[in-house]
Amino acid sequence: MLTTHEMAAILKHLIEPARTIVLLAILTGMRRGELFGLKWQDLDFTRNSIQIVRSVVDQVEGQPKTSSSRRPLPMTAELKAALQHWRSLTPFAKESDWVFASYNALGRKPLWPDAVLKRHVLPAVKAAGISKQVGWHTFRRTTATLLMSSGASIKVSQELMGHSSPIMTLGTYAQAVTEDKRAAQCAIALLLEQDISRLDGRAA
Repeated sequence: MLTTHEMAAILKHLIEPARTIVLLAILTGMRRGELFGLKWQDLDFTRNSIQIVRSVVDQVEGQPKTSSSRRPLPMTAELKAALQHWRSLTPFAKESDWVFASYNALGRKPLWPDAVLKRHVLPAVKAAGISKQVGWHTFRRTTATLLMSSGASIKVSQELMGHSSPIMTLGTYAQAVTEDKRAAQCAIALLLEQDISRLDGRAA
């Protein structure tokens, strides 16, 4: 896994849309297919939430991995600002468009995760002086670890990560973006923001 300092260093060396993709991965723990399966209609900037309703694997659109993977996620203020900024830059900003649409496919398909990793993320990892092996799942594992270490309950962590559990229900209560989930995500965002500020301070 990565530390918040390492994640902040990686973000510092990324340009759009890779920076927003990685920030989204870090703060939500979304699976790779869920990240690239997002459409603008899945983002609620009024309620500050993200709805996971599909997954894209090898450019094929399908259902999320499990029934519990279909879940709403909180959107922190930093994440909301990053997503809105990216929407102002991309030519594919309609509700039905992919959030991270491929220019080569004229917006009809999302970006290839492996291409974003090789062309942007891994060079940023190297530029940040990080020798660890990093892939999309690295961010997910890191989020899960940070959730637990920040004091989030097992139930909150399971629901944010979309893990199946025999004690979970799929009713309204289990699927709600509750304050404890938002607080758990904000705890990670705060740690990350502090490390970003430290890096910016040294660069100044």
